Amino acid sequence: MNPPNPGIEEVTGNQQYPGLDIHDAMARTGNKPDLLGCLLKIFVEQHSADIGRINKALQLGERGTAISIVHSLAGTAGNLSALSVHRIARDFETILRDAAVPLPHEVPSEFSAGFHVAIDSMKRFVTDLNSPGTEQCAKRIETIKRS
Repeated sequence: MNPPNPGIEEVTGNQQYPGLDIHDAMARTGNKPDLLGCLLKIFVEQHSADIGRINKALQLGERGTAISIVHSLAGTAGNLSALSVHRIARDFETILRDAAVPLPHEVPSEFSAGFHVAIDSMKRFVTDLNSPGTEQCAKRIETIKRS
């Protein structure tokens, strides 16, 4: 068993990461903060532009594309314990799947706001963690991209 990362309780033991349940996320990663930091970095890199992508699909009337992006975002956010984003995205996906409901022209403001709060918290967690494992994430992300 790996010894705990010095200072991790300082990072996880407070409410400075709105939109994230850090304790749940740590449990999901086997209490490995470096792994969680890497996963959050990957999420930020892969999903930061999702609101813009969803809005573009909505403006073009591409319901299926919007649903696909929202569905992926909801699932990934849930797996990383970004539970507010997961719930908002899941609820918006339900609305989008109802063909009787006119397609909106953009994501609801509470979706966009909650998403950006969670993204900012993820970035702050990764920065605050400042462990050797998170510094190596750029290499891991590049390896994942190539595969």
